[in-house]
Amino acid sequence: PLAHEFFKPVTRPTADPVLRPLALHRQGCLYFEEKNYAEADKIFTSLLKEYPKHPLRTQWTYLYASIPIFEKDWKKAIQEQKMALEFERGLAPRIHGADEHQLRLSAEFRILWAHLLLNNFNGSKILSDKFITRYPNEPMTAYAYLAKGLSLYRMGDYDHALEVYQDLLNKYPDSSATGKAVYLMTLCLHSARDPFRMAGILNEVHTRMSQATETKAVDEWTQNTLYWVADAYFQLNDLVSAEKIYKEFILRAPQSPLVPYALEALASTLSAQGPKRDGEAIIALNQAELR
Repeated sequence: PLAHEFFKPVTRPTADPVLRPLALHRQGCLYFEEKNYAEADKIFTSLLKEYPKHPLRTQWTYLYASIPIFEKDWKKAIQEQKMALEFERGLAPRIHGADEHQLRLSAEFRILWAHLLLNNFNGSKILSDKFITRYPNEPMTAYAYLAKGLSLYRMGDYDHALEVYQDLLNKYPDSSATGKAVYLMTLCLHSARDPFRMAGILNEVHTRMSQATETKAVDEWTQNTLYWVADAYFQLNDLVSAEKIYKEFILRAPQSPLVPYALEALASTLSAQGPKRDGEAIIALNQAELR
């Protein structure tokens, strides 16, 4: 509120014509940061109408087009992002560190992700392919692979989804998207119910995860993946591997909401190995109930 009061005198119609758009811009950014998207929308709409050739126009367009994304109005988001792509060309190349290429790339990505959230899986897959072809070396492209894999998964094409996630892991091994890709791979394997393929990929996934923990902190997606890897081994009746990985998951992620389920599954795994393990199984079940 204090910041808004500070800029208020400079935003009046009679204020200095050079300072006024800058003050309005800052006020719009403040509203955006405060998640007051209705007020931010009003300011950026007004700025775009009043100052059509201002050097900050690209940034106003970007923020204006982003509002529906943050409001989760995905249909409006697609419309606004397309307008940003069609009309905002040849403007100031760099504005506060964001160049036109990055603004365009971001807008295109938001369109394909919005299609995914609208359950237009074929459309999202097509747009992801175009994005991957157009921007093969951009960090954001790893997330386009995620979107494509998710689209294929939701369409029931598990084999191709697995190939997409594998490509992501091979091409962008250091991306923050890899943890979620590994997690989604295990979901694909779980849905595909192909035990022979599952065993080979799970071994590779588990090895990759073990190597990752030696060099950097493991994100939540990678931690949760251990649960699904163990579950898959249990389905394959590889009880020794399932037991080992359930225990590893519980040890690594003791605060995860999946831990009670992992303890119950561990109890089933122990019990399935014979009466001698029933005592350990009961302990695991009791621990699950305490969670």
